[in-house]
Amino acid sequence: MSEIRELGSKSAIVFTGRIFGQFIGFISVIIIGRLLGAEIYGQFVYITSFLSFFIIIPKLGMENGIVSFLSRNTISKEEKRSILSFSLRLTGTLSLIVIVVSYLNAEFILKTLLNDVAYGELFLLLLPTIILDSVKAMLQSSLRAVRKIKEITFMENLFAPISKILFVILLVIIFNIQNYLPLVIPLYVNSFASIVYYIYKLNKLGLIGKVSKQFENMQLVRFSLPLLFTGVVSIITHNVDQYMIGYMRGATDVGIYRIALQFGTFSSMALGAVNTVFAPLISNLYHDNRIRDLSNMYKLTTKWITAINLMIFGMILVFSEDIMHLAGEEFMAGSVALILVCLGQIINSIVGSVGYLNTMTGHPQLNLIGSVIAMAVNVVLNLLLIGPLGINGAAIATAASLGVGNIIAFIFMYKSLKIHPYDKSYISLFGVLALSTVIIYILSSFMDINYLLRLIICGVVYSALFVFLVFKFVMSEYEVNTLKKEIKKVFKKA
Repeated sequence: MSEIRELGSKSAIVFTGRIFGQFIGFISVIIIGRLLGAEIYGQFVYITSFLSFFIIIPKLGMENGIVSFLSRNTISKEEKRSILSFSLRLTGTLSLIVIVVSYLNAEFILKTLLNDVAYGELFLLLLPTIILDSVKAMLQSSLRAVRKIKEITFMENLFAPISKILFVILLVIIFNIQNYLPLVIPLYVNSFASIVYYIYKLNKLGLIGKVSKQFENMQLVRFSLPLLFTGVVSIITHNVDQYMIGYMRGATDVGIYRIALQFGTFSSMALGAVNTVFAPLISNLYHDNRIRDLSNMYKLTTKWITAINLMIFGMILVFSEDIMHLAGEEFMAGSVALILVCLGQIINSIVGSVGYLNTMTGHPQLNLIGSVIAMAVNVVLNLLLIGPLGINGAAIATAASLGVGNIIAFIFMYKSLKIHPYDKSYISLFGVLALSTVIIYILSSFMDINYLLRLIICGVVYSALFVFLVFKFVMSEYEVNTLKKEIKKVFKKA
């Protein structure tokens, strides 16, 4: 099947790129953890998570509407310029209003919503990022609409994390600044640099201009407002745990949890890489009534995604303390949370690209239903569990909400398409996980050496063993040959 070859080739390239981006991100959080500690990092994460709720209002869901309008061939370039300029002007104005209102009510916000007036200086320092993030979101959406993904990837996955590392090292080691400024300064630098770069690229495409009164620019707002709710659900789901930990437990716990979250969601890159390529193929196959081909691709991709997630989960299960130790000894308190977060990713991977299957086959509302229920579960469980269990309670809430949302989405998908990805090979896959994990656990128990050296040696041995067993007992001959060909192509292109 040509679609499978296309999926494998492009997913492998995207996957390789995501690994590189994740690696830089890991180095970043390890350096931050080592140099600044959990409390300072936690303060920064707590305030940025809280401010993410404020950004919902200025955007009005327009970041989604812009993608739709600017990608249409039926709209003239002049009208596209007008729509983009209108969105930037509106989101900028609304952002300024939110900033001013927040500044005037800072005392209430600090006492009531943040539960600590000591965050006042950091809150005021980060308040202007509302307008920067809102404007940047509009510009990014415009580039996505015209398929300029590389430009966004360069800024977000390469320039931003590398410059962040350099600024933290420079400000902490050279200038001996031991507070949140080494995190705040690169945030502003990256935001300004991204905005300037995106405007430059859009101007070269002829999309930067004036608002024209001859066009009905408010159509963008009318189109986007229904999408606002989806954005609200997404932002709450991704930030409520960190906000509640900060409110109920303090900044140190936020810092530890954030590191566990970043390490634990490493395996999500597999699903993200496949989704990048699989999404448009779903639509093509479905509308061509090639349901059998769609089912085969769903089975194949889900098995690959699950295998990668299980391999990473086994490593985290055995070496969670050593992995958290990379950021510093105080972060080892998040080892159980790391396992729980990674368990949530297993649930996420085992249903595969179910969200895109619903969306691309004409049922996006089904995903929204599942997302709303998952958000409610997340909020309720965080309220109930963070008090007695701390960050482990937040990790349970995150894993449970992921499971609920994905199971609901899968049920909806199965009812409409009558396909599923499961066969007997999944039993073998979990058998491989159990065998590999037991072997590496026994091996590690005899290694009385430095934790970092043990982690590297056991990681290499475990990965090689897991991959060998998967190739030997799980994957079919066709899958093995396809994967070998695509890996060779990636190395040739590299």
